[in-house]
Amino acid sequence: MTIVQIGCNDGKDNILEFCQKNREGIEQIHLIEPNPEALEDCKQTYSDFKQARFYNLAIVPNDADSVDLHIPRSKALNAHSSTLKNHLIDHGHTDFDTINAPATSLTSFLHSNKIQKCDRLYIDAEGLDCEIILNFGIEKHNIRRIEFETLHSDGFLAKGKNYNSCIEKLKALGYKATEAGEYNEAYEL
Repeated sequence: MTIVQIGCNDGKDNILEFCQKNREGIEQIHLIEPNPEALEDCKQTYSDFKQARFYNLAIVPNDADSVDLHIPRSKALNAHSSTLKNHLIDHGHTDFDTINAPATSLTSFLHSNKIQKCDRLYIDAEGLDCEIILNFGIEKHNIRRIEFETLHSDGFLAKGKNYNSCIEKLKALGYKATEAGEYNEAYEL
């Protein structure tokens, strides 16, 4: 099994629990995080997984070499790190830093890392989840399960056009809704 997680933060989440329960059946775990400090924490979290690969990278809807990443100064809140400045402001963050982070699209990431099969794709891109899916050629990849955060699909705590288009795209490709983590939706073939 191959797992790709976009926005892994420190790695302490339901995906880690899944990996721990299914360790023997996992061939590769690709953990992607644009916040370098959070990625270092994730490396510690997954230190006993020889299958884990780590990428200091922002996955964005369209190819880019780099993007501005806004990171709350409080380490306890760095899960809100986002390429969308207003996302932090809407969450009430007034004290944050901005760094330039390397970036690419999901299509380019999979291609450049020669990932031809992805059994489980998790996306938590703090407001960009649906846009990433909408700009990704899912039908060209063999992804059995896609789980993503829907809470901010069309802005802070909003579901609208992006959300509806994303769900329509998944259903048109034969995906069916299934159980997911808090604030997320999941679809499987």
